[in-house]
Amino acid sequence: MDFHAVVGPGNGDVVIVGAGPAGVSTALMLLRAVPSAASRLIVLERAKFPRDKICAGAIAARGERVLRELDAVPDVPSAWIHGISLRSAGKEAAVELTAPIGRVVRRLEYDAALVEIARQRGVKIVEDTQVVGISPLEEGAQVETTRGVLRAAVVVGADGVGSVVRKAIGCDGAGSLRAQVVEVDTEPTSSDRKASLLHFDLNDTTLAGYTWDFPTIVDGQRLMCRGVYQVRGAGDTTDVGTRLDARLEALGLDPTQYKRKRYAELGFARRAKIAKDAVLLVGEAAGIDPGTGEGIAPSLRYGAIAGRFIAEVLDGKARVSDWPRALARSGLGKDLLLRSTVTRAYHAGGRSSIDRFLTRSPRALRAGCQYFGNQPIPRTQLLRLVFGAVAQTAWHYVSFANSRPSTSPM
Repeated sequence: MDFHAVVGPGNGDVVIVGAGPAGVSTALMLLRAVPSAASRLIVLERAKFPRDKICAGAIAARGERVLRELDAVPDVPSAWIHGISLRSAGKEAAVELTAPIGRVVRRLEYDAALVEIARQRGVKIVEDTQVVGISPLEEGAQVETTRGVLRAAVVVGADGVGSVVRKAIGCDGAGSLRAQVVEVDTEPTSSDRKASLLHFDLNDTTLAGYTWDFPTIVDGQRLMCRGVYQVRGAGDTTDVGTRLDARLEALGLDPTQYKRKRYAELGFARRAKIAKDAVLLVGEAAGIDPGTGEGIAPSLRYGAIAGRFIAEVLDGKARVSDWPRALARSGLGKDLLLRSTVTRAYHAGGRSSIDRFLTRSPRALRAGCQYFGNQPIPRTQLLRLVFGAVAQTAWHYVSFANSRPSTSPM
């Protein structure tokens, strides 16, 4: 196949690198804003669909809201989630809501279905094409690929945690919180929580992160996705694989019977470079929630914001260099900044206070479920939650101060 016969002799106004949720949602939202952009929009993907993506697969309903607005929700096998179970500080709490708050999918199926929806809308997606370099032009940028060279007015890096685009603009993720993750799919055990819950275990204070058990569906069979999420640089040096083996053995499972899948996560950092010249970053390439590693929902939200923003760039109402400011003003930008701040505080000494509050406050866990599920949180509930958090934090510091030995003279 002639590469330029596919992408067009003049190449594109916009080239998106990566056809995962961030890249495809960016393309779909751009088409919503500028329908005529379809003929000048190209999405490059290094793999061929269906392709797998190692990921626990939990998607918050607040993220898929973007796709519902676009009438582009993939119809794939899903384990529907109604609540969250949390074990921490020697206690366990669970909240389950009536309506689903999200679902767990397999990226092999989900991403391919989303790509097919985009293609039906007229999005040009070119697979088996790897980007090897990006060079600035007087206007726009040149994208070098394994199959040819493209020119674009705007280049979007949606190519994940190991982003080639991010490296090309000189961003190494400095200041970002990073994480190592390992997971396996196993049969359920008698000790598992309800199949409608996402279970998080923060009880092991030597782990700078958490372990999880999520229901999942693999080839029509109900299984459990289990894993370990470890924030790097937070004092924890134990290998995540070793931790996962110990967890499986505690559940009565033989670690050697399951295929182990490792991957990394890049957390959002306020000062990270996410735009340069004609290039901007979205999704995991820009940074996601460093505390939980949640990636799909933020990636979809990145795409919604970026699609509308690029429409303004093409219309001359904004410049690519305005992207960091546009993200910071958005609900997603504020959310990621808050999560990054809380994650740093959590691993810098605030863990016991936060853990205690989460497991001893049903309001907190319920609010978390409502937020995850894009469900409204009544103002009175929110005020009680804030008051409870302030009171818990004050109690923690007063107790800490009173427990310190006196240094005054006898």
